[in-house]
Amino acid sequence: MPRFSRMSQQPPWAEVAHLYIWPESTSLQNAIDNGKFETVYTMPGIKSDDMLVDKMAVAVSQITGKHVQRPNVATNVDGLKQLIAQGHLRMAYNLTTTLLTGYGQGLGRAGHPSRNSFETFEIWSCRFQLMMALKLHQGLVAELSAFENLDAPDTYFQYYPELAQQGYTGSMLPFQMRLIHAEAPRFTPNPVASVTLCCALAEKVRQIINQLKADAAPEAHVRLWEQRLETVLLTKARAWFTMKEYHQCIAVYTELLPLVSDERKVKILQHLQRVAVVIGDAKLVEHYSREITIQNSGSANFYLHKGIKAAFYGNYGKAVENLQAAQKGSGGLTNPVVANNEAICQLYHDKVEEAQSHLLSFPVTATEPILINISTIATLAASSKDDSKRKFFAKSCDKMSDLFDPQASKVLC
Repeated sequence: MPRFSRMSQQPPWAEVAHLYIWPESTSLQNAIDNGKFETVYTMPGIKSDDMLVDKMAVAVSQITGKHVQRPNVATNVDGLKQLIAQGHLRMAYNLTTTLLTGYGQGLGRAGHPSRNSFETFEIWSCRFQLMMALKLHQGLVAELSAFENLDAPDTYFQYYPELAQQGYTGSMLPFQMRLIHAEAPRFTPNPVASVTLCCALAEKVRQIINQLKADAAPEAHVRLWEQRLETVLLTKARAWFTMKEYHQCIAVYTELLPLVSDERKVKILQHLQRVAVVIGDAKLVEHYSREITIQNSGSANFYLHKGIKAAFYGNYGKAVENLQAAQKGSGGLTNPVVANNEAICQLYHDKVEEAQSHLLSFPVTATEPILINISTIATLAASSKDDSKRKFFAKSCDKMSDLFDPQASKVLC
């Protein structure tokens, strides 16, 4: 019988039940009608127990001679979430391997019955999100296959009589797992399956929203599911973008615009502007630039996207001016997106040394894209004896999480 020890650590069920609402599947209804509750339907197992190497720690040791102190966390879900919050995604992934192995769902256990629980599903959800972030796409698709369509009877609270009697209903699977499940086909030879799954997921979420409204549920509960619907549609837009179906991507973003908050609207307009730049549609670039101006006049983002627009037309000098103005806005000086765009525009403006100097002077802990661009520009700007990028790396490398890949930024070359 599954364990639900972590449920006792949460608020009373009535306060969180709306998080787990999910329509009953036909297979669940059949299992309940037959009165059979001992069958294990979901039998996952990890496909690789290889531990990921902390490449950052190795690089720090080679370049500075220092030993990087990583956090020492509890070997449980709380420790896992602590590592994720601190950006130590490789350590977190390794911890999921340890935890799932302890639950009998380790290497070679796929297809064999094991103890599913609220906690194991939570760990799997974290693992899949980590695999997506770490670009372990092949393993992600392979491990997800054991969960099939995410509707097996033993993924529902109702399948367990002792929980059903206490009023627990809905799916034990975290909603984030459903998003990953819908997005994963993007990384297969059949990416259009991602769009199909997103459409089906969106329809289920709309059903839930309609039911909540019909039941006069609290506005906060309805809004949470509306935000989940927005996230599903954003996932669908990414799928279209991956397939280079840019006009389909634009259609999804356009559908979202009247539904979202002002803050999220600006981000979607920024996505739309980038898509317009990719397809080279000058009229769309102008249109979304005007919309961003209306939403964001005077802010760092306003000047950032004026800079992107100028770069689109090949006016790199003007682009640099706008990006420098963006630096003076709130958070602009420490915004890595602004810094990277300015450096690239300087590079195309035949100011290679200025581009390198600009990134090397970035005042806070650098992001991986900044490190990669420093390496790329250094290759163009300096001799092989120049070690400025290594010095820049050494300046703050002990503050960088294990998510960074020093090989990608070529600091060890």
